[in-house]
Amino acid sequence: MSHLMHNHIVRILTVIIDRAIKIIDADSIRNGTVKIAYKCDYVVCSKVFAEEYTQMKIDASNIDTVIKAYDELSKIFKNVIITLEKYGSFSKIDGNYKLVPSIKVQSKDSTGAGDIYHASFTYSVINKFDLEKAMYFSNIAAALSIQKIGVKNSLPELEAVERIYNATI
Repeated sequence: MSHLMHNHIVRILTVIIDRAIKIIDADSIRNGTVKIAYKCDYVVCSKVFAEEYTQMKIDASNIDTVIKAYDELSKIFKNVIITLEKYGSFSKIDGNYKLVPSIKVQSKDSTGAGDIYHASFTYSVINKFDLEKAMYFSNIAAALSIQKIGVKNSLPELEAVERIYNATI
C-alpha cells in the first residue's frame, strides 16, 4: 500500500471514529479504562468502578452516596451511568438525578449480567431510546439474565425484554 493510500485510509478512519457513538463498559479500574473513558460519549460504570475512581463508598440504598460519586465522575466524564445491581442504574436526566429501578426477579447467577446490561444499553442507544428508557431496557435485560445459571444460557430473548419493557413503560 502506498504512503498516500495509507494516509487517506487513516483520515477516513479518523472521521468514522470521531462520528461514532462511543460507549465504555467500565467495570473496574484497569490499565487504559480511564484513558478510554475520557473519549467516550457514555461511561456506563459499575458501582465498583465508581467507588474505586472516586474513593467513595456507595451504599445503593442511600441515594446521597450515589449522588456524591456521580457528581465526582460527571466532572470528568460525559453521560455517566452507574449500575447498581438489584437497585437498577443511576444517572442525571434533564438536570435531575434519576435512579431507574430494576425489575424484581429471583437471582440464580449474576455472572454476565453487567455485560448484558452494557450490550442492551448499546442496543438502546443505537435504536435512539432516550437515556431513561435505555437504562430501564438495560435493567430489564440484566435482571432477566440472572434468572438462569451460566453465562451461555443467560442472554434473554429480545422479545422477552421488549414484552416486559412495553408492559411497564
